[in-house]
Amino acid sequence: MDPEIYERVRLLTVEELGVPEYEVMPDAHFLNDLGASLDVLELFMACEEEFHIDIPDEDVGECRTPAELATYITKKLGKTPPEGDASQIISGYPRPRPKSR
Repeated sequence: MDPEIYERVRLLTVEELGVPEYEVMPDAHFLNDLGASLDVLELFMACEEEFHIDIPDEDVGECRTPAELATYITKKLGKTPPEGDASQIISGYPRPRPKSR
């Protein structure tokens, strides 16, 4: 996956699902971890608009995490993903801690 695409997907996920940034990790499951349901459809529509692509309904089920969605978009745009697994590519994204009140 392209790190720039992942970052854009991550920010869209925060915006569309209304979750804190620290919860959006590459392997966070949209439904199980981020508690999204119908909002996931809004996220996919926002990605279609952001990246000027079409995500067919049958492909939506393939993208269960931000990393999978970013990988899908990378391929859809015809970009060659960098070598290595997702954890190596986005190792610069540590999980931030929530702010204390």
